[in-house]
Amino acid sequence: MKVFTMKFCINCKHFLLSEGAPNKPELGRCAYKRAISMVTGLPVPTDNLPFAGVSRKDINTCGEHAGLYEEKEVSHV
Repeated sequence: MKVFTMKFCINCKHFLLSEGAPNKPELGRCAYKRAISMVTGLPVPTDNLPFAGVSRKDINTCGEHAGLYEEKEVSHV
């Protein structure tokens, strides 16, 4: 018997909480294609990334089947 596991964005290693609303995961961002600024060499600001919920609805990105999903690594600190 195959067990189906839900792939929630909040458990994905590409998921980032929004800098403007860290207590609202529904406003989290998808950092799968996070760009590096050609000016500073730093990652682009989180608020310039697509909303995770939008990426999950877009068949050309992650889609409803979570095609880009990667489980977060568990830290044993």
